[in-house]
Amino acid sequence: MEIMKLKIGKGPAHFITEHQKSFSGIKGLQLKVNLQPNDNYFFYVRAINTFGTSEQSEAALISTRGTRFLLLRETAHPALQISSSGTVISFAERRRLTEIPSVLGEELPACGQHYWETTVTDCPAYQLGICASSAVRAGALGHAETSWYMHCSEPQRYTFFYSGIVSDVHVSERPARVGILLDYGGQRLLFINAHSGQLLFSIRHRFNEGVHPAFALEKPGKCTLHLGIEPPDSVRHK
Repeated sequence: MEIMKLKIGKGPAHFITEHQKSFSGIKGLQLKVNLQPNDNYFFYVRAINTFGTSEQSEAALISTRGTRFLLLRETAHPALQISSSGTVISFAERRRLTEIPSVLGEELPACGQHYWETTVTDCPAYQLGICASSAVRAGALGHAETSWYMHCSEPQRYTFFYSGIVSDVHVSERPARVGILLDYGGQRLLFINAHSGQLLFSIRHRFNEGVHPAFALEKPGKCTLHLGIEPPDSVRHK
């Protein structure tokens, strides 16, 4: 299989090939490939057997819009329930636990911009952020050098943890929906009030590897992911 990343050109050639990847020896009926959001790709396939190689197939054009990922059930704390859609986290356990229940999302490619939003309901204390792929395991949030996240424990107070630093932010209005923008090119991680577009906090960091979205519920409640959407114009190009 061959994948060609395209960019929009000017003049008669509307598409210009920018990058190409090839995959051979594919076993099974499926192959998962990470694609950047908001890009265009051509897919080609060939059949190879003992008699030779087939002609290249007709191109299939795929345009990616927004960031999409599923929650990794194998990383979920036993107290968490993951919906069949892989986008809703529920925590109903009321007895005291020895660790904070958390779960990771699928790895995001280490390039471009990635944006997703989260709604947390009926849970007064929670954590949202990312952790480095090199630190993939349940409970990965909280490790100073490999995770970057926000912690909400009071209605108008948020604490941000990053690179061994802890910063408190007080807001006049508790966000009903939090957006997270990870920008590899701009070397930044933004936390946003998704409804108003207000910037809650900005982290500057040179991210040089893939990361996993990370979520933790400290109290019973529900966390819902909103994917495939664009970040607010107020923060996209800053």
